[in-house]
Amino acid sequence: MSRRTSRMNMVPNIIPEKIQRSHILKAIQDIQKHGYPPKKASTGYDLFYEGRRFPPKYVLSIAHKFVDGTELPTNDFFGGKKTNDFLFRRGFVIVPKSEDLEHEEAATSRDWSEQEVWDTVCSYMAMLKQELRRHSYNKTAYRNELLTKLNNRTQGAIERKHQNISAILFEIGLPYVDGYKPLGNY
Repeated sequence: MSRRTSRMNMVPNIIPEKIQRSHILKAIQDIQKHGYPPKKASTGYDLFYEGRRFPPKYVLSIAHKFVDGTELPTNDFFGGKKTNDFLFRRGFVIVPKSEDLEHEEAATSRDWSEQEVWDTVCSYMAMLKQELRRHSYNKTAYRNELLTKLNNRTQGAIERKHQNISAILFEIGLPYVDGYKPLGNY
């Protein structure tokens, strides 16, 4: 048995459901104040919150401290999809490390103009129309076209705005674009 297979069999990969959004927010504050060890840096994805990136697995590890007073050892659960989905379900934005967020804070902290919102909703609805008609389409092409109409927004900002639209549609019981999971904090 390989070392990785052996480790996979030993790690329960269970993230305690008792970790809630409030615990995660406290963990983020703790990390902002104290930082995190370089060996705890993420490899594929980051939690993006208020213009800053955080390692998702380490955030959950620290969040557990605010549940029962003990840090959850990062060796006790895997990172990746399960960790990211766990955080997403609690309303956090997860972004790939490869995503360029150089100007993200400025692009997300200022309000969207009425025209930007209108253009984004129109683009989203055009994709949804294609999807409901079972026509193939390219989300990247729609996003790239939308980028030309918006005032210095990033691809990540557009992705989150699309997820906000999905959240509203989901809340009122309507279909939404597959691949734009509804955000919990829109």
